[in-house]
Formats: sequence, C-alpha cells, structure tokens
Amino acid sequence: MKNIDFVIPSHPKDFFTLKLTTNGIKNLSCCRNIFIISSENPYIENTIFISEHLYSCYVTVEMIEEIYF
Repeated sequence: MKNIDFVIPSHPKDFFTLKLTTNGIKNLSCCRNIFIISSENPYIENTIFISEHLYSCYVTVEMIEEIYF
C-alpha cells in the first residue's frame, strides 16, 4: 500500500475540529504527512504547517470570487 500525504486548507475558527480530523487521519495506515495551510499555525502535533501567505501572490480574491460566485 502506498503512503498518502494529506493537505488541509483551514481557517482559525476551524482549529478545534481540525484537531479531531487530524487525529482521525493519523489512525490511517496509509498516512504519511499531514500539511495544514492556514493564516495561523494551529500547533497540532505531528502536522506540518504552511502559511497561506506564502501563496497569496498566486491566488487573488478575484480568482476565488470567480470560482464561487
């Protein structure tokens, strides 16, 4: 079985349920890494935080509005 990386975009208001989600993912035998992309670090053990600000030059508000509206 191949190992899978998980990428979870998140908002700080979701951090409580994010912790529950990551705990569930960690129980999967195929889990290799869990990356969390957010504006703030959720400080969840055994996860890798990536600041969404690193990618703000690639994604604009206009692009998001075009997808959702």
